[in-house]
Amino acid sequence: MEIAAAAGGEATKCAFAHLEREIGYLIHFRRKTRNLQNHVTLLASARTDVQGKVERATNNNEVIRETVRTWLTDVDVLQTDVTKLIDEVGQITGWFKGWFCSRFRLGRIAHKRFADVQGLLDSRNAFGDTVSDPKPLQSIERVCADDFEDLVSREPLTNEIMKALLNDTICLVGVFGMPGIGKTKLMEALSKRVKEEKLFDEVVMVTISENPDVKAIQNNVAMELGMQLEDSENISYRARRLHDRLKQAQDKKILIVLDDLWNELNLKEVGIPKKSASKCYKIVITTRVAHVCRQMETDLDREVPVLSKHDSWTLFRKKVGDVVDSRELETIAREVVNECAGLPLAIVTLAKALRKMTVASVWADTLRRLRKSINGDLMRVVESSIKLSYDLLPNELQKRCFLFCSLFPEDFDINVKDGLFIYVVGEKLLEDGIDYFNSLEEAKGRLDSIIEDLISSSLLFRSYRVGHIKMHDVVRDVAKMIAFKDEVFKQVEASETDLMRWPEQLESCKRLSLMRTKIRRNLLPSQVEAPQLLTLILNGCKGFSELPCDFFKKMKKLKNLDLSFTEIASLPPSISCLVELRTLCLVRCYDLKTISPVEKLEKLEILDLYGSGVERLPEEMRMLTNLKRLNMLGMVHLKGISPKVISSMSQLEELYVSSFKGWETGEMGGKINANFSEVASLANLTCLEIFIPNVEWFSINPPVHWVKLKEYDICVNCSDLTNAPTVATATNSFERRLYLEISSSIPVPNEVIWLLRRTDCLWLYKCNYLESVVQLDPTGGFKDNNLKQLQVLHCSKMKYLMSSIEMEKAPENSFNSLEVLTFRDLDNLESICNGRRLLHGFLHNLRDLELTSCSRITSLMTCELLVGLQNLTSINVFGCQELKWLIDTPSTSSSSRLSILPNLRKLHIDCCDKIKYVLPVSVARHLNQLVDFSVRYCPSIEMIIANDNNKGDGDKYILPRLESLSLKELPALVSFGRAGLVFDLDSLEELYLTDCWNLKSLPWRVTQRRFKLSKQSIVNEI
Repeated sequence: MEIAAAAGGEATKCAFAHLEREIGYLIHFRRKTRNLQNHVTLLASARTDVQGKVERATNNNEVIRETVRTWLTDVDVLQTDVTKLIDEVGQITGWFKGWFCSRFRLGRIAHKRFADVQGLLDSRNAFGDTVSDPKPLQSIERVCADDFEDLVSREPLTNEIMKALLNDTICLVGVFGMPGIGKTKLMEALSKRVKEEKLFDEVVMVTISENPDVKAIQNNVAMELGMQLEDSENISYRARRLHDRLKQAQDKKILIVLDDLWNELNLKEVGIPKKSASKCYKIVITTRVAHVCRQMETDLDREVPVLSKHDSWTLFRKKVGDVVDSRELETIAREVVNECAGLPLAIVTLAKALRKMTVASVWADTLRRLRKSINGDLMRVVESSIKLSYDLLPNELQKRCFLFCSLFPEDFDINVKDGLFIYVVGEKLLEDGIDYFNSLEEAKGRLDSIIEDLISSSLLFRSYRVGHIKMHDVVRDVAKMIAFKDEVFKQVEASETDLMRWPEQLESCKRLSLMRTKIRRNLLPSQVEAPQLLTLILNGCKGFSELPCDFFKKMKKLKNLDLSFTEIASLPPSISCLVELRTLCLVRCYDLKTISPVEKLEKLEILDLYGSGVERLPEEMRMLTNLKRLNMLGMVHLKGISPKVISSMSQLEELYVSSFKGWETGEMGGKINANFSEVASLANLTCLEIFIPNVEWFSINPPVHWVKLKEYDICVNCSDLTNAPTVATATNSFERRLYLEISSSIPVPNEVIWLLRRTDCLWLYKCNYLESVVQLDPTGGFKDNNLKQLQVLHCSKMKYLMSSIEMEKAPENSFNSLEVLTFRDLDNLESICNGRRLLHGFLHNLRDLELTSCSRITSLMTCELLVGLQNLTSINVFGCQELKWLIDTPSTSSSSRLSILPNLRKLHIDCCDKIKYVLPVSVARHLNQLVDFSVRYCPSIEMIIANDNNKGDGDKYILPRLESLSLKELPALVSFGRAGLVFDLDSLEELYLTDCWNLKSLPWRVTQRRFKLSKQSIVNEI
């Protein structure tokens, strides 16, 4: 009975629950339909969001996931059903019409559809932001890397490597091939492509070369990864740090390319072990030798093939020009290309040598010589092609300079000005019996012209370092062969080796380079039998601290001697035998304290003591009357320069002596040190770097003879040069830099004014009497001068760049060349300019404007003045406590029609306590190029874009190209801009929002803007 009663009770409960649910469809009819409508609205928003992601993925050639496609279809079907349902609900207006059956049926359907909608919303949350996958790689139609374009025969190889990089089971890929086959170019193109397609977040490419230096490799990899390793750390510790950096990047994929391996490299010792490689990083090595790939246990090996005939002709045709399109030359040109055997380096080198050559007999002779030297050996093809390009150089000067470049080690960044130039000048290689040079400046110009020709011929190429060049290793090998066989030029190069014995048979050798070679002291001969030797380079040689006494005794023809970066503590007595020596380099010979033996080197023209340990220039150096270049920069131990030494060097054209601060002044002939008047008397100076303790010295010893001065770095009484500008603008290096610290209001000497008007980089420090920069040169007004960068620091009375009175009197085009303007730590700065008169050309070329810790300034400029800043691209304001507004609101609506800051790309405002808004609407409307916008630590800011008195187009899009927006610690910020402004933020990629607690909304509707943030950090509830 009890069991039956229990069963009956349970049945009654189920029946009652069912009845209650059924009645609920009827009673809660309206509520269920309203809930359904609300949820469908959420579903519609979710669909819009997903559809936007799908469209972007489709445009990016990605494959949309099937679950996402199905979800979109299901949403569309469900939305259609719900629409019909809502329509039926709308027809039930009375109490009796369809009161029971219809409401019951529709209530029940609404309940079911509500569950369906909720299921779709849950599915949306399940797949999140990922709606697609990268499309599987098909054939690659283009491989672009400088000269190597549209090479169809490289497509299969490139395709294979890229697929391997996407394969999780492959960690190390080996690419091998003969010299000049294009391995490096292939890797450069591939690295660029994988980064552009976002297959890898970071790409590291490091050249290894024949004699790998593990520390150097670690440094290069670390630098590419944005980290720094200390030289004092041992190799294993550096390796662990490097490995930790790679392991930390779990959310990033890194491609590491190790280019030009000659032998097995211990990756674990470097810090990039293969066994730890995972989805985070992949490694690709390139080498000339396939055996290296086997030693390295690569997961995939691929050989770079020669180009097909079609690709060879395409490459050659592009470089040689359309001259080969003529019937007369096309046939023979194709035969010339065929002789290059598909080797890209040979093709490009030969093509540039024959570029625009129209004489058929020259082409025939070229073909004849190519065929004569091939012998079926591809390496001989390279050698013969490069040799032929060398033979086709138009003059001996180019050939000499080309061969001289092979004296530097493999993959060496050759410094043209401070390396190659001093050698060729020492041997007078640039003088051919007809062309002579009256100055070093003329010789530099000639060498620059030759270098450009050699680069144009593809025998040299530019380094990434400004002022440096490089020589391809294959080209260098050929150049070494040519120079060794040439009895006239005869040179031997054995750089970067562990020397087992001193080179023999040097009787006819004219040039010997052992740069960066380790030489044991017992291997140095007591005398070097090299009577014809003209250049000896021991730069960077380690293993000895002194040279034998008679080491130079039989090198009496020597012109160039380079002992830089050696550990020598003294110069041997036999150096006085080098009576023909013209160039002596002792750069960073830290242990060298005295150079007295050089007094006999009366023909010396270039002496480089940069960073050496020499403590004093002895009076014996007065004998060096032919010296044209003297470099004493970085000589921290230099205590004195004997009197009359500098003045005796009357031929000096270049003097670099800014590290010496012990000059005497007054009458000529100081008792302890050289007098500044000695420098002032040098009439041939074209380049000068010097520290002058006081500006009054220009009046006491006026340098009236500096009429030839073209490049200078002159520091007048600047006690702190740590922040001095030493880098180039975007277009060219600064050649004339002047640093001034003038504490009193004495008249600025005319010689300083003369320098000022020629300066392209001016640095004013603690000029406490100046109220404006124009006070330095009130008559010139900085009109049409060369000034490109101006930094004003710690000038306590400085109020303006130019005051209103000065502006009224100023000529047109004042400061018209200025590109970079920086004000720092100026307690009284009120404004950049306080006048409203528009000067034609005023600050017309200004690109970068920076204000830091200028505590009194309330605004930068008026709109009227900003109209002239058409080229301004960057504004940085930091720590200006009284700044209330960035730009004065224009007084009339006419200013809104003018173009204001049309090219501004970067605007950063930091730590300005009183500013309440950044920009008025009338200015913001013009910022169509703004990319980077940051406002941080400004406690009073209430609005970013504020109203002003001007009424423009209220619906015009604002900030259409903004990519990065950062708002941090702005506690008073309540709105980005007034209601009604339209912010077009389709380009936004990075958003950083932190501690803006009163900001409740952002100036766009996320669901209606199709942008995808690559980086975001939001610590705020909006």
